[in-house]
Amino acid sequence: VMVGAAAPLGRRANACLEGLAELVERHGDGSLRLTPWQGVLLPNLAHAEADQALLGLRGLGLLTEPDAPLARLIACSGSSACASGLADTKGDALRLAERLGPRSDLPQLHLCGCERSCAAAHRAPRTLLARSGGFYDLYRHDPCHPGFGQLLASRLTFATAADYLAALPSQPTSGKPA
Repeated sequence: VMVGAAAPLGRRANACLEGLAELVERHGDGSLRLTPWQGVLLPNLAHAEADQALLGLRGLGLLTEPDAPLARLIACSGSSACASGLADTKGDALRLAERLGPRSDLPQLHLCGCERSCAAAHRAPRTLLARSGGFYDLYRHDPCHPGFGQLLASRLTFATAADYLAALPSQPTSGKPA
């Protein structure tokens, strides 16, 4: 059996890594896999150990439920760690996750501090792009539109953007981008 988890917004503290090492020794064969998407996989677990391993992952602050709002969010370093960042994207993502609550029907959302899109090598179904003055532009991925896609709304305050996203209708879970 294999279980997995994601690091909220790609953040894993040293204590988390040490905890992962203890978990794989306690519940598995010592194997740990890191994914390109900032997730972790614990392979080769005995079936009876899987639930305890998931509890351990949650205890380390990792996301094990697909409907966790942070599991749907990507954020660059933002203004707190990047000179190009026009917003505190990591902080805004945490506040947005709290506002949205658990919903598996929301499309993935990328919070960008600038046009570079450093945190994601792909275009997310939705993108909040920081603009000067504390605003965001909201885009929907559309291959017919260049860049981030179709502009849905511009010059949104963070609060307005959060309200807009929370009000989005349920998305089909067919795997197709919304």
